[in-house]
Amino acid sequence: LPVTGFSGVDLVGQAGLEAEYDSQLRGKAGTQVVSVNAAGDVTGTVSQSAPANGDTLVTSLNAQVQAVAQKALDGAIARSRASGNNANQGAAVVMTTTGRVVAMASYPDYDPSVWTGGITQKQFNQLFGKSGGQPIINWAAQGQYAPGSTFKVTSTAAAVADGYPLHGLYNCPGSVSIAGHTFGNDGEPSLGDMSFSEALIQSCDTVYYDLGYDMYLKDDPKANNHPSPNAPVQKMQAMELAWGFGQDTGVDLPAESTGTIPTRQWLYYLWKDNAHTGQNWCKYGKQNGSYVQQIEWQDCQSGWQWEPGQAAIAAIGQGYVTATPLQLTNAYVALANGGTLYSPRIGEALISSATGQVAKQINPPVIRHLPVSSETLSYMRTALAGVVTQGTAAGAFSGFPLNKVCVAGKTGTAQLFGKNATSVFASFAPCDHPKYVVVVMLPDSGYGADAAAPAVRQIWDGIYGLEGHKAALP
Repeated sequence: LPVTGFSGVDLVGQAGLEAEYDSQLRGKAGTQVVSVNAAGDVTGTVSQSAPANGDTLVTSLNAQVQAVAQKALDGAIARSRASGNNANQGAAVVMTTTGRVVAMASYPDYDPSVWTGGITQKQFNQLFGKSGGQPIINWAAQGQYAPGSTFKVTSTAAAVADGYPLHGLYNCPGSVSIAGHTFGNDGEPSLGDMSFSEALIQSCDTVYYDLGYDMYLKDDPKANNHPSPNAPVQKMQAMELAWGFGQDTGVDLPAESTGTIPTRQWLYYLWKDNAHTGQNWCKYGKQNGSYVQQIEWQDCQSGWQWEPGQAAIAAIGQGYVTATPLQLTNAYVALANGGTLYSPRIGEALISSATGQVAKQINPPVIRHLPVSSETLSYMRTALAGVVTQGTAAGAFSGFPLNKVCVAGKTGTAQLFGKNATSVFASFAPCDHPKYVVVVMLPDSGYGADAAAPAVRQIWDGIYGLEGHKAALP
């Protein structure tokens, strides 16, 4: 049998923070070595050591903000269902612009005391069952959703870094044709030439479709013609990776998802794992079959290839692109604070049980500085303030006291085949010196302005005590 180092009466962290900080929290067991005679009778004590209590973990979580976030999330799910959507999961995250987690709400949630003293099969099935939204999963750190237009900040940064003028004008037609396919601007008519700021405020998809395709044409096109695990990363994807997408944030939790950035290497392994095995595209795909079968047939032929249409839709945070709510929050923290990407931390300090003093201060480590100029970051922050006053989130924030707390943000509406859209809103406040970032992601819930944005508004109300709420963080 393996030696665990635990006795039968030890309490051991099984999940979450208790598992992450188990060695510091558990303390040290006392020992006693005794001498015995041939009959097994104890004849004396050879040595003994006293037990030592473990440290106490202090977190950056705020109970009031956590309650506000969970209530806002629960309400958003209920409203989404009432309007005919099938929403049954989602997440809200609140972080400081220095990388500390203030609240992390996941829907559906559950009472962790269910683990105390054993668990019934019925309870186990409820926790892990997909029909009930899988309460066991922390969707804030493990849910992988298309970020939609909230992703346009990385696309803007990538374009400017590649030489497109920050203060240039870009055409916003009603639709664009790329490689024989038509990509529309969500039913909107042609809006003419506009700045990056206006493209973010109005969330013009066609501006970013064209940028994604134009960068695709210039970005080492020969690399798209050969399946290889060593194919170079595209410029757009390099910027997305630099913002922390497609990889762990390193948060102090035992489990998180990486999300997906479809680099050429990622596409190669997706094809290798699913062409003749896994989903077996080559077996089930049909050139003239159903829509799904046609996609499978095409993926069988060239699933490893980075294609024009993929480049277009990835630029607006759809297609293969996914992010966790925590990743999206962390990226917006970097945008809000001037470019510092942190590894988020929930733990703030460990307090010694022996002395009552701080045994260890826990600070969010810096991962990197974004490869984005301060001018570009400032420009985008100003544009995102316009989203709330005159853009896609103006309706959701109508009547909000922006004169007391200026909120900036970006809506996201990610279309998914066979489902309602994923509703996303990413925000920070106050606009001119951001202290907090609030993000809500709700799959199967419709437009970002309809489901996620009102929930974010409710969280800002609770944080700052606005619109009749009590301030959690005065």
